[in-house]
Parts: sequence; C-alpha cells; structure tokens
Amino acid sequence: MSTNFKNGISMNLKTIFLAAAGTLVLGSACTMQPEYTRPEAPVPEEFRGAPEGSQALGDNHTAFLGWQNFYKDERLKKYIEIGLANNRDLRVAVLNIEKFAAQYRISRSQLMPGVNAGGYWDRTHTARQISDTGREYTSNTFGANIGLVSYEVDIWGRIRSLKDQAWEEFLQTAETERTVRLTLVSSIALQYFACELSREQLQIAEQSLELAKDYRDLVKSQMDAGTASELDFHQAEAQYQNELNSTEELRATNEQNENAFALLLGAGVPEGVVLPPPVPLSQNDALETVPAGLPSELLAYRPDILSAEHALLAANANIGAARAAFFPSITLNASAGFESTELNQLFKGSSRTWSFSPSVNIPIFSGGRLSAELDVAKLQREVEIANYEKAIQTAFREVSDEFATLNTIRKRVEAQEQALASQKRRYEILKDSYEAGNATSLQVILAQQDYFAAQQNVLGVYYAEIASKITLYKALGGGWSQENFDIKAAREAAKNGEYKSGEEPKAEEEKTA
Repeated sequence: MSTNFKNGISMNLKTIFLAAAGTLVLGSACTMQPEYTRPEAPVPEEFRGAPEGSQALGDNHTAFLGWQNFYKDERLKKYIEIGLANNRDLRVAVLNIEKFAAQYRISRSQLMPGVNAGGYWDRTHTARQISDTGREYTSNTFGANIGLVSYEVDIWGRIRSLKDQAWEEFLQTAETERTVRLTLVSSIALQYFACELSREQLQIAEQSLELAKDYRDLVKSQMDAGTASELDFHQAEAQYQNELNSTEELRATNEQNENAFALLLGAGVPEGVVLPPPVPLSQNDALETVPAGLPSELLAYRPDILSAEHALLAANANIGAARAAFFPSITLNASAGFESTELNQLFKGSSRTWSFSPSVNIPIFSGGRLSAELDVAKLQREVEIANYEKAIQTAFREVSDEFATLNTIRKRVEAQEQALASQKRRYEILKDSYEAGNATSLQVILAQQDYFAAQQNVLGVYYAEIASKITLYKALGGGWSQENFDIKAAREAAKNGEYKSGEEPKAEEEKTA
C-alpha cells in the first residue's frame, strides 16, 4: 500500500501542479494600469528668502544630517533617545507598518494557486425499509485527496493591480511613520527648549517679584513712620501684585511645558542614565548651521511628500483593477485523490479519482456599476494628484516661511540685546544716583524691573531663533537618509514576510553604522 500510495500521490500532484503551472502562464499578461508619470512640482526651483550661495546635494547637506549630527546639546540627545523608544504615537505608526506589510502579503498570495489536502471517513447505516436489498446494512467510504483551491487566472492583471495597490499603501504607511518620527524628534527638541525658556523666565520673574516685595515692605514701614503717603503704599502694593500675577502665570506655563514634555517622551529617564546639566539659552550653541543655496527639489525627499506620491501610485494601480473588471474572468477548481469502501483498498490504482472544473464569468450587464467603479478610480487618482501637488506647495511654503523668519531673527536678537544693554546701563546710572541722593528708590526699582523685562525679551528671541532653525530642519525633511535606510530594509522584509514591529525603532548607532 505504501508504494501505491506514493505512486498515486505523485501522479495526482503532477496533475495538480501542471494545472497550476498552466494558470500561471495564462496569468502572466501585463496589467491594465495607466503608465505613471510623476506630476511636475508646482513650485519655483529655489526657495523664497533662501540665503544666496550654491551647494551641491551631497552627504554633508542639512537634509542628509541625522538628528544626532544636527542637534549638539547632549542633554537633548538623551531625551530624544528616550522619546524614540517610548512615544506611543510612534509606536502606533510602527505597528501600522507591520499591519500594511501583512495586508500586502495577503494580496500577493492571491497570485499563487493554493493547494489543500484532506481525508475523510463516511460511515452510513441504511434501514431495511429503504434498502434496495430489503435488508439493513452499514457501509463505509474512505477518501483522501489533494486539491487546487478556487483560483482566478489573472489574465488581465486585476489581482496584480490590487497587489501593487497594497504595496504602495504599505510604502505610504512607511513614509507616514517617518513623518511621525521626524515630527517627534523636532517636537521633543522644541519642547525641550520651551521648558528651558519658561524655567529661565520664571527665575527672572521670581527675582523681580522679590524686589517688588522688598520695595512694598519698605514703603509700608515708611508710611507707618509718617514719611510716605498711603498713595505711595498702594502704588507699591499694586506693583507687587502685578509681579505676583505674572510670576504665577509663568509658573503654570513652566509646569504645563514639563507635562507636555513628559507626554512626548512617553517615559521618565531610565534608572542609571545620567543627564548632562542644562545649558542656558544664551550659551547654547545647540544646532548645526543651515547651509545656503538649497534647491526646492529637496522637497521630493520629505516623507509626507513621498507618502502622497505612494497614495497616487496606489490610486493609479486601482485603475488597472477597475479596467480589468470589464473582461471575462477564469476560475479553476481541481482535485485528485482516492476513494474506496475499504480502507485497505484506498490507495490502489483502481481507487484513484480526479476532477477539473474551470469556470468563466463574463460581465454582460451590471447596471453601470463597472463603469462607475472605473470613474471612481480615475477620479481618486485626480484627487491624489491634487493632494501630492498641495503637499509640495505646503512644504515649499513652510521652508520659505522659516527662511523669512531666519532672515529677520538676527536683527531682532541684536535689537533685543541692545535694548538689554541700555536697560542695564539705565539701572546702573539710577542706582549710582540713588546712592548719591539724586534719585528715589522707586526709580531704581522700576529701572531694575525694566532690566528684568529686557532679559525676558532676550530669552524670547533666543528661543525664537532656535525654534526657527529646528522647524526649518524638519521642513527640509532633515534626517531622511538615516530613516531611509530603515525603510529600505523594511520594504525588503515586507516582501519576504519577515517584517516585525518589535524591531523598530532601531538605536541610532545601528542606523549610522
């Protein structure tokens, strides 16, 4: 029985796989997708407001710098590493990549015929009243077969178009994950410096509040001694309360900034990790310089624009599937095996069975459904073209806006620094005059508070300059080369069915190795 079984199975497998091979040959035709041409970018060749100069798009270009090279503040780098490992939004984006990779493999699997094997034993008892022989009896039927699962021959490329659509949707999701990653890195950096700004401003406000309190107490003692009027006291009291209000507002802002920063990180600082001390905004050379002469073609590497293009390619592939639906479809069903009433005769040559049942479905009348589905697919492509062009225009505006900010920020910094120097000198002059008896204590207090306010303003423009550079780096798609390395690996893993979300995010040292 063993030899007959092997011979029979071998012959049946040949039957099945010959049928499968024939279907693959029939299904090797081209798809009916329109030829894809990338839309022209509806923006000028150069960014508005970009510094003059020329620079080739080389390895040292800002957009090619990973975040570890762009950000130089070591404390900030530690925080970014924590955020990349623990942020929940990024975790969701990574899991979505795995989901779409699996969906792509589902679509791809439909190009190959499936083969199933099975066996059964049917035992039936027939009553005497309905028996042909007038006697009751019990019968057995044994069977074993291998079959070709219902398989559509992809002559017109419908299934291949759907597979291509699923692949582009996977790539779109991968680029979306890169967008989330780059946004997270820049958001952590912006919030980090926002926390430092509010912390330093709160320190200045507390100094100013303490000064106002001392002056109020001084006037109160003078009023009690009869050397100051009640009007002077209420003026000092109002000044103190205003300072108190401003200080508490800054305290609340500082706490809110810390809460937002903790949410971005997704976790606290791991035990055993030692953070470098914070660097004041006035001394923080935290960022690499953005070079001049950046071409607008650089925007093509932004992940959100690549995501929009993959959505366009997916819509283009869907047109091929909608066109193929107008043509006849061929579905194959086949099986081969053994069937016998005796178990010991099951794998005899005389027990061999087989069936082959192709079917053809020809669309004749659909009430306009197929035409409408094709129109929908074409219109969706037009929608994605508009989305792609808008993504480029939006990116162009973001970069141009940041260049416009940076073109004026240095003048603002210089103006605020000059104002600070003048307020400091004014305070020093009035202080010397007060000691010489030529100025009142109120004049000195007000001058010192104006000096504190000028310090607050300088901190504000320092932060504005840092924030503008961070935003420009993000708008240029900064760090894309390192992330692109990961996406290439993810694409190959998705094709091979090996992509796992647990492998993301990788440590930055691994990316740059």
